[in-house]
Amino acid sequence: MSPATAEYESLTWTSSDPKVATVSDRGRVVAVGPGSAVITVNCDGLRATCAVKAEGDALPFTDTIPGEWYYQYIRAAVELELFHGCGGGIFAPNRQMKRDEVLQVLYNMAGRPAVVPEARYEDVQPDAWYFPAVTWAWENSLVPNAERELFAPEEIISREETAYMIYQYFFRCLRYIPDGFVESLDQYKDAPTVSDWATEAVRWAVGNGIINGVSPTELSMGTGTTRAHACTMFKRFFSEFVGTIG
Repeated sequence: MSPATAEYESLTWTSSDPKVATVSDRGRVVAVGPGSAVITVNCDGLRATCAVKAEGDALPFTDTIPGEWYYQYIRAAVELELFHGCGGGIFAPNRQMKRDEVLQVLYNMAGRPAVVPEARYEDVQPDAWYFPAVTWAWENSLVPNAERELFAPEEIISREETAYMIYQYFFRCLRYIPDGFVESLDQYKDAPTVSDWATEAVRWAVGNGIINGVSPTELSMGTGTTRAHACTMFKRFFSEFVGTIG
């Protein structure tokens, strides 16, 4: 509590209905579902209350905030059943995704087709939950550097890898002829850091509005793909090329 010289050192926040709105120990209120609730703060016998009302269909996660840039994209990805929460009522929008997780999202989008039950990588066993997705991706040449012996399912996936896999899915599974490429990535100062094998996919993703830079002059394609960024990319891709939502 501030200032350090304050007479009372602690505040206690509570919500009358956590199914409608939650409140953190610092007083941040997050709408969880439609309805009304009363937020109460107690401080050494003193109490103040505030009535809040949540309308519409809020996401059932305590860490997704209505009005944030990612909210509409997470909502769409959840409605499409491409993404789910992480348990405990959270979505973890800023958590970086792993290679197996992104392929599972693509596999979900494809309708989870049957695969030949043959191991393609030494570190992907048939009893692994992601085995069908990884095998399907291998069969359709969606994975960069697919010839390597290890898939590294637990490895954080970069933004350029995610763009590459979506691009390959568009071309190889949906059978579209890609267009809409930007002529150059030169407007981004870090364009030289984009891997050669990913450049074509990134030019396509940028040109079709599936991915934007983290700033007007920086793509940051080598950094990890957060769950919020992945929801954004997949929602934009779905709306543009697969179906319509939101």
